[in-house]
Amino acid sequence: MRHSSMLRGATLALLLAFSLVVLTGFAVVTGTGGPTVSYHQLEFTINSGGTTPAITVPAVSVPIHMMVAGNTCENRVVGQATILRAPHAKLLEWVGMDMGRAVTSNYTAVAGTHIIYADFAGNVDVQVASAIAIQIHNHAPNAQHVVLTFIY
Repeated sequence: MRHSSMLRGATLALLLAFSLVVLTGFAVVTGTGGPTVSYHQLEFTINSGGTTPAITVPAVSVPIHMMVAGNTCENRVVGQATILRAPHAKLLEWVGMDMGRAVTSNYTAVAGTHIIYADFAGNVDVQVASAIAIQIHNHAPNAQHVVLTFIY
């Protein structure tokens, strides 16, 4: 009985922690003296031909897992890349995978350079905005809903 009570308490604590992540979109998980994991999630509805404001890559000199999901009806997809904001080189470096496409990798600070797609048709493009930021551009004929998540 005591074990069941402890398990319920632990489950409740995990649910509470998860709820905070979902509600705030940002969380830091730290073990006792152990590593730290940060999470940041953003959502956008991007009009046709539109581009998000520059989104700063949240950590420097740390590999960041960047996930993107297009959630528009009839145009859903996921893509992912590991991205590095390299301050001494003044550029972004990445390697990733587009849904239904090949591996994508590069390193540059040139605005508009493709990183990964956030839709199956290749119209919603996660791009380099600068040496410290990305942007998402919508080439699709209608508005697209995109969720972007960084884990680092």
